[in-house]
Amino acid sequence: MKTLLCFLSIFLLPLLMNAQEVILTVNKDTTTLRKNTVNIIDGVIDKPFKNSVPNNIIKIAGFLVFGPESGVGIVSLGYERRINEHYSYELVGSICSDNAFNKTDVYSIRPGVKYYYTENHIPYVSLFFRYQQNKYNNEDPSGQFSKVKGFGLGVMMGTVLDISRIVKFDIGFGIFYSYRTPIPPKSDDNYFFVRGLYLLPRIHLGFCF
Repeated sequence: MKTLLCFLSIFLLPLLMNAQEVILTVNKDTTTLRKNTVNIIDGVIDKPFKNSVPNNIIKIAGFLVFGPESGVGIVSLGYERRINEHYSYELVGSICSDNAFNKTDVYSIRPGVKYYYTENHIPYVSLFFRYQQNKYNNEDPSGQFSKVKGFGLGVMMGTVLDISRIVKFDIGFGIFYSYRTPIPPKSDDNYFFVRGLYLLPRIHLGFCF
């Protein structure tokens, strides 16, 4: 009897050991599979911020307003680049033409930095620098234009409205202080808008990529 038990133990012990290893391996693989599944689900539900906000936005705007004796046309083109969760920088250029009695053309360029209150880049406040150049005809018989250049600093508050994943509206309202001087400089100050505070509305249609 003892001989039979010894014989069985010699053959059954390795089988039991192998069975334990199989169980441990299955449990380990099951744990790993469950962990990977949870990570995948978390990745889908909790989408990273860097993938939810666009890095680049091209902005355009155009307006045409007709009056009794004149018309005003404005064309604007801008670019915005995200820096991190709260900051971005932008560059906006615009052309404005007024066919009134003095036939005014205004060219401006406006670099700035925007701070977004939230990580989804919706409400913001921006600080910007503005350079512009004005040309006035003033019905001069010689056809010569009077030129004025201006420099200014300003602030703006606004919000970005999501139309779709790639289309946004940027709406804001700002104020800036500008100092303007004739080109070339002259001794008198009898020119329009020498210095002062000015309002600056914003309605831009943006395309993200």
